[in-house]
Amino acid sequence: MKIDPKGTFILKDTDDGSEPNYKLAKCCNPIPGDDIIGHRSANDVVIIHKSRCLNAVKLVSSHGELIVPSKWTTYKILSFLTRVSIQGIDRFGIYNQITAVITTKLNVNIRTINLASHDGIFEGYLDLYVHNAKDIDFLVSTLLKIKGIESVTRVEVTQE
Repeated sequence: MKIDPKGTFILKDTDDGSEPNYKLAKCCNPIPGDDIIGHRSANDVVIIHKSRCLNAVKLVSSHGELIVPSKWTTYKILSFLTRVSIQGIDRFGIYNQITAVITTKLNVNIRTINLASHDGIFEGYLDLYVHNAKDIDFLVSTLLKIKGIESVTRVEVTQE
């Protein structure tokens, strides 16, 4: 597929089961709903970055001619791995309440939970499979309603 450098590159799945001609950058892990740009590689694969990703900013300044305006199409059932950090005041049952809200109320699948408590304060992170940025916004606002949770934020993490 030829990429039109003047047009907007639309990310979409292939109907024939073949590999799409784009890849999601591992440095910033963009998900549908994030503002994105594409960087055209030598083999005409577009590498998709969040527009505010440090690597993307460097690419824009050093290889602006290879930058392709990009946008998401609607994603149906795909899930994307993202990480949120969480901190708050520890109390009996708060971990259970966090996981119950995530899995039942938000219908989000949990990959990893890493929470620790020390001197009455807990902190850690959750790796979750979400569909888009709106899922994360809703997750953050819902978790902040739990008594004792002080902070919930999406964090940048490279895929392992």
